Amino acid sequence: MIHDLYIQNLYELGCKMNQHCKTTSFTNQSQVAVYTGVPYAFMNMACSINPNETEEGLKEIINFFREQKKVDFLLLTHPKVESSQLVSLKTLCESEVSIPFYLAKASEIDLSYKSELKIKKVSCVKTMDDFVQAFFNCFEFERSHLAEVKDFFWDLFQGDEKAFEHFVGYYEDEPVAVASSSISKDYCGFYNVAVLKKYRGKNFGRDITSASIRTASEQGVPFFGCTSTPDGEHLYRKMGFKNEFDIPSFKG
Repeated sequence: MIHDLYIQNLYELGCKMNQHCKTTSFTNQSQVAVYTGVPYAFMNMACSINPNETEEGLKEIINFFREQKKVDFLLLTHPKVESSQLVSLKTLCESEVSIPFYLAKASEIDLSYKSELKIKKVSCVKTMDDFVQAFFNCFEFERSHLAEVKDFFWDLFQGDEKAFEHFVGYYEDEPVAVASSSISKDYCGFYNVAVLKKYRGKNFGRDITSASIRTASEQGVPFFGCTSTPDGEHLYRKMGFKNEFDIPSFKG
């Protein structure tokens, strides 16, 4: 059941991206997902690859992992490859790691705020600008693609069927933290949780995660989940999340 919630969230997220960005989906309903743990690479693949090449590339990668790695669900993390070379990703995945997936019921999560972070939900051009700036700063991404990524986020933000809700946290008027969430029926997945390096350890990550969960809770969503890097594991456990399973991941 838990596995299905996560897969469905990724699938619906992919479908919403297809609607807004005219790309082919990176997930399918046979419960195979090709997904990257690096948000920038994930976005770059979603908005930059030729759709015709993407479909064939995904089929080849999925078949490779099914036949040679014997897995039905996978994450491709940290692909060091240009987005136009998706098919080459499989040649870079040399080591296998496990990425923990955390899940909790809404009633089990401690949503108390622990810092002085001021949090806003992205609702206009100004807050979107702040979100994208903080996103690049927190993840320390190459800024040459900033305008492209901003347009991508803005496209996904339009219309009734938003792919994401975005949140940006301010400390002394500086945007220093980000988080995104995506709702699919009984589940909300949150993504892109990050804090500017010099402000880590001050509960900013916890508070911006709490804000994104509170917003979805008001809509009656019963389950919340995410994958996590080692840096985030302590945070999610303290908030009431449990490590439900580990996802096989192949890292280049």
